[in-house]
Amino acid sequence: MGSLGVSNLIIVESENDQYFISYLIDKWSISNTDVNHFDYKLLGGLGGFAKKIRDIKYDKYNKIGIVIDADSFGVESRVEFTNQRLKEYYQELSQDNSSIDVNEKIIDTINQLKPSINLDVNVALYVTNVEGKGELETLLKSIKSKDSDYADCLYAWRDCASGKDKKITDKEFDKFWVNNYLRFDTCSKEEKKQAGRKCSGEFAIKKDIWNLEHPNLDDLKKFLQLFVN
Repeated sequence: MGSLGVSNLIIVESENDQYFISYLIDKWSISNTDVNHFDYKLLGGLGGFAKKIRDIKYDKYNKIGIVIDADSFGVESRVEFTNQRLKEYYQELSQDNSSIDVNEKIIDTINQLKPSINLDVNVALYVTNVEGKGELETLLKSIKSKDSDYADCLYAWRDCASGKDKKITDKEFDKFWVNNYLRFDTCSKEEKKQAGRKCSGEFAIKKDIWNLEHPNLDDLKKFLQLFVN
């Protein structure tokens, strides 16, 4: 299996997922650049899942972690989704390799590392959620550790929009809330001089503005600890 220098791959939906995961790996001392290095692969949304898993060089890795959002579908639905996409990939592989077991099921539940005979690698899944639903921004919103006066004013904005028959979904609201928390509540005056770089994206997400002891991170921590060599 994988080489010493590149032992783990984390598959994520977006760049923000990658930034936050890499931040946690550093904060929780999970990574060791000599023997426990992490690569990342961006899906660009779940629509790209099937194509992107075909592109992976599986023989480079010892362990592969998949991180996708529950959204409104829930955790169990995402477990089923992942197994179905893998099964479709196995069916393609079987056309050239009769030893492929097209019915191999790797993912029984989240946070469980299991070997895939077909792929010759260990695989685990984590589904980002809060109480079974949501996505990264839902999680981030629940673990904020600084005052969020600007972001919280969005509740009044949402009520105003609702009163005018303009629906703001939870997904849209959580994204907007996190953007405002990063841009207005936790970005210093000095940082705002370079707001495009320092009040959003990697720089902002990796600031110490999250409660890393929050219970909503317990499952994600268990998942990442599966990759400790």
